Amino acid sequence: MKVGVFLTVVAGLGFVLGSCSDQSTTAQRVTSWVGSSGLDADIAQIRTDASNVARIEKVGSPGAIRTNCAVLDLDTENANQNLPSPDQQLTTDLSDAYGAEIQAAQDCYHGAGKSKTLIDRGQIAQQAADSDLTTALKLLSQLTEKS
Repeated sequence: MKVGVFLTVVAGLGFVLGSCSDQSTTAQRVTSWVGSSGLDADIAQIRTDASNVARIEKVGSPGAIRTNCAVLDLDTENANQNLPSPDQQLTTDLSDAYGAEIQAAQDCYHGAGKSKTLIDRGQIAQQAADSDLTTALKLLSQLTEKS
């Protein structure tokens, strides 16, 4: 009889503890994801890469431009692998930003020294990526209750 009561208490305690772990807030889940995914470092690297591309496009050789565009593409692809986030809208916003960034990098890479049209299209995609990333970061701030 005592064993049955003990097992019932243990099972009940396990249920209560299990329920508590599922009760985390969106802010807590997103904050944890940001820390474990390296989002801050990823975004900082993408912004640095995009800045380098813009600078090199003005003065660099086609090879230097392609190299910087390839780095931007690779770093953005790596950041994209950390999706999804715990929040669907944040995932969508980051995915949009990363997609535009990748398009900018690929247009830049293929246009370097060959096609001003592709370079121009890449710059337009870069502007879209910047806007999408700003949107994602505003939402992130709201979700994590940071001001």
